[in-house]
Amino acid sequence: MRCPYCGTQNNEAADCCSHCGHDLPLDRAPWQGPGRPPGAPTAPRPLTSNEEWDPAHRYAQPRPMSAFVPSANHPNYRVWAVTVTLLCFPPTGMVALLCGWLVDRKNAKGDDDRAYRYSRLAKLWCQISLVIGIIIYIGLFFWLISFAGHFWPY
Repeated sequence: MRCPYCGTQNNEAADCCSHCGHDLPLDRAPWQGPGRPPGAPTAPRPLTSNEEWDPAHRYAQPRPMSAFVPSANHPNYRVWAVTVTLLCFPPTGMVALLCGWLVDRKNAKGDDDRAYRYSRLAKLWCQISLVIGIIIYIGLFFWLISFAGHFWPY
């Protein structure tokens, strides 16, 4: 049997179309012409960014938004990332810069969930860089103090 929505040939015992997922008519009268039969409904509209296909109901349903994600631009922590890259620990600071760049891309696309995740990651990597930098500077300070007696005899 041919689907009235997309014109795909399906098994006679099928309840729904194997291509578009629409319910097939119960009368099982085969369509003989090419393509979609005259008067058949048009194909379903494309899904928007906040919808997903629900095969149980055969139509697009809005996706529930996460409760923790506001519908706004998320911070990219770029100033913090540049600062910790230059002053503290460059390897992890560069990861924070990369995460901040991904936040900007996801904000531009309207993908709030991933923008929120990358924003949290950028903040985390900035904090990791800061802690590592502080540990390095404290170690450097004590190392210099330990050699101070060699340079100043008093």
